[in-house]
Amino acid sequence: MRIVSPLRGAMFHFIMGALFIYFAYHSITETVLDPLTLFLSVLATLEVGIGIRLLQFYLKIKRNQKK
Repeated sequence: MRIVSPLRGAMFHFIMGALFIYFAYHSITETVLDPLTLFLSVLATLEVGIGIRLLQFYLKIKRNQKK
């Protein structure tokens, strides 16, 4: 099994978060409190959060390699 770089993983999660935001925006019909919109918004938040954590991990690895 191949290990994926944290930077690639972060980019993947940012792209998925952007797609979920796009789908959530287009699923708004009359109100934002639609269950589908809320679900997609939560998924987008989780994806972007994971992307941020992976990016921080990548930067920490690079910082430690320079020492």
